[in-house]
Amino acid sequence: MKLIKQTTLALASCLFISSQVFAGEVTIPNTFTAGETAVAADVNANFTAVKTAVDDNNARITNNATDISTNTDSISAIMQPLVLAVIATDGTIRDSAGTSFTCEWNASYKRYEITIEGVNVYLSHFVVVATPMGSFYSSSDSVNGKLLIYLHSPTDTLIQGQFSLAVFGI
Repeated sequence: MKLIKQTTLALASCLFISSQVFAGEVTIPNTFTAGETAVAADVNANFTAVKTAVDDNNARITNNATDISTNTDSISAIMQPLVLAVIATDGTIRDSAGTSFTCEWNASYKRYEITIEGVNVYLSHFVVVATPMGSFYSSSDSVNGKLLIYLHSPTDTLIQGQFSLAVFGI
């Protein structure tokens, strides 16, 4: 739910920022016709109007650049994986990147128990993607700060199997 709110907020911010990208209108207060004598005050008023519009657009561009930088940093922080790995059937970590972690197969509960170093895992704070390498599906849970991965056969029996794992903090 929190990720959905953050994603919605990010999209709304992008839409708000994109609506602010357009240049402001320039209203020229005085028009001149051929043969008419131009009054310096009127000419200067036109230049002032142009300068005001240019300064306004410069401020908008500066604000947009700042907002884009801030949003990029926020999105990058959200999208950095905490853990990327391939887990073998017996719980051995085959390939991994990110934060150090351990994985053990718990035969009694028929689940993989993953401990991420220095992190108490509670699913409301993480996005977990466990992709089975076979014709089964996965589910996840957490208990006592550990991430739990369950693999299910097509008949919904808990089984062992190889899977890839990605964990993102939100």
